[in-house]
Amino acid sequence: MAILADTKAIIIDLGRNRGGGPLVIQHLSAYLFDKPTHLVSTFMRGMDAPRERWSAATVPGKRLPTTPVYLLTSRSTISAAESFAFGLKNHDRVTIVGERTAGGGHFGDFVRLTDGFTVFLPRGRTYNPATGQGWEAKGLPPDVEVTYEKALETALMLARKRQ
Repeated sequence: MAILADTKAIIIDLGRNRGGGPLVIQHLSAYLFDKPTHLVSTFMRGMDAPRERWSAATVPGKRLPTTPVYLLTSRSTISAAESFAFGLKNHDRVTIVGERTAGGGHFGDFVRLTDGFTVFLPRGRTYNPATGQGWEAKGLPPDVEVTYEKALETALMLARKRQ
């Protein structure tokens, strides 16, 4: 992130990102806000209350809370990549450019049924704490809808217009 400290805009390509984990989301998101920010909440079977997911409290470098951020998405963007986009979008912190994402907002595990058969068993969901809504099955709509192949070109054009 130190390389981006003095940039005029940031473009992050999530088009082929199939997921990850909350720690990376918390760390990267922290650079894009001026203080810790409640990004999303999660609730899982067996929990008494939802778990709040916040951006990290500290970053080892310069925060970029006013730098424009563009996220490139495709129909293949799913899971934690969607959660990253969703949490930033909840705070009007990004412009999503590309295609609607895949819609993997519930998390769980693959369970073996019998030889050769498994099923994905959802155990929880991620959602906007202000609205209670998530993106499961419907995906995240882009702010600027273009094919993924045109997303970078479009984001570069939008960034240049802001200068």
